[in-house]
Amino acid sequence: MVLINLLKSVINFVSAPQYLVTLMLIVVLAALNWRPLWSKKGGIALFGLLGLGIGLSYLDKNFAAVATLPDNVPIVAMIFLVGFFFWYAMHQAYENDRRVAAGLPTIEGQDSATKVFSWPDLVYVELICLVLVTAVLIVWSIALKAPLEEPANLRTRRATATSPSASASGRSRSSSRASSFSGAR
Repeated sequence: MVLINLLKSVINFVSAPQYLVTLMLIVVLAALNWRPLWSKKGGIALFGLLGLGIGLSYLDKNFAAVATLPDNVPIVAMIFLVGFFFWYAMHQAYENDRRVAAGLPTIEGQDSATKVFSWPDLVYVELICLVLVTAVLIVWSIALKAPLEEPANLRTRRATATSPSASASGRSRSSSRASSFSGAR
């Protein structure tokens, strides 16, 4: 537990904006130019480190309580999805650079020579994606019990903010609006 508290202290210190922005700029610029990071082995190592970091974060009771709420599950998933697609884009960019240097067409150029991305190829791919995403959303909505907000009711209004004039007269802004709806002044 001492190691976890020490790690939390370091992360809290580095998360101050003046350090975090500078550090992330340096890390991203260095990572963009480090070719092994964008290979398949580099991707496995990156996601292993990311998974280890998130896994260690769950040892903190507060983090675990917040991150496992049904409302926050998409945020944790988004960390992995954004990371994966950024890695995949960089992997393809480095692969295209290698192919161009060797005098070969890019990955996209090779695909467009064999397929026309309209009917039927594009529509089939879109249909399959639509069915898969719909199935995932249905399973997700059944499995996670995310809290729903109560429906809006225009007949009852809560007085949340009062204006100086409404405070002086003892009426809130919402009650004056409610009376104007009914025609009474």
